[in-house]
Amino acid sequence: HFSVLSELNIRCLIEKPLTADTSTSEQLLKLSSKAALRDQVGYVLRHAPSLKRVYEILRREEIGEPDRVLLRNWSHLSDWRPGTKPLASVSARKSLGGGVLLEMSHEIDYASWLFGELRLDRVAHIAKDSLGLAVEDTVGFSCQLPGGGTAEFELSMGTRRKERWLRVEWGTEHLQLDLIHGRLRGTGEFRQFDHDYGPLDSRWLFRQQMKCFVSGETNLSNASLTDGYGVVRLVDAVKNHRRAI
Repeated sequence: HFSVLSELNIRCLIEKPLTADTSTSEQLLKLSSKAALRDQVGYVLRHAPSLKRVYEILRREEIGEPDRVLLRNWSHLSDWRPGTKPLASVSARKSLGGGVLLEMSHEIDYASWLFGELRLDRVAHIAKDSLGLAVEDTVGFSCQLPGGGTAEFELSMGTRRKERWLRVEWGTEHLQLDLIHGRLRGTGEFRQFDHDYGPLDSRWLFRQQMKCFVSGETNLSNASLTDGYGVVRLVDAVKNHRRAI
């Protein structure tokens, strides 16, 4: 569908992830570049007020580059789509882009958006045993940040303990965002940024995303196809890195 729409100069908003593998993403990127269209990928968390605030804070000159970033997203696949058997869902099917890395790729996208290009450093673990799926359900890996710090990811769709947060550290001080409850908290000089944004409202996020897409205006919260390609490329790097060990 994308190739036909591109030839007709029709802009597209593609649900995340962009594709299930790097080679297919490259094909879409070439088609989009040829048509000179501002296509987008549906990474709606960029529109969350709490994350937009973190984006603004990180761009203050006096803040400096973080030493360490931690991102965690833990939940259980059976809670995602009530009434649907986990093994029958799209998240459990490799051919449809399933697996925790692509299903929870929001974390990879917003980390790239906040901190810049991520370079894979180490893969701690990839597991398939907690749910018995043909795709990975739990993964831990770390990346190098452009400023020299590290970003550590913990993603799981096989745990009953529900957590979703971002922590940014500068020496002994830090800024932490609880994405489930919308609480931004800091220590030391970062206490000035404490604020409660409330729980994420998915419908509101999708509406904001659609408004930005329809307007056609350049917006920092929009994820381009190049951004989507970067996510898929990192996901493939994690998978291939683990196989090479």
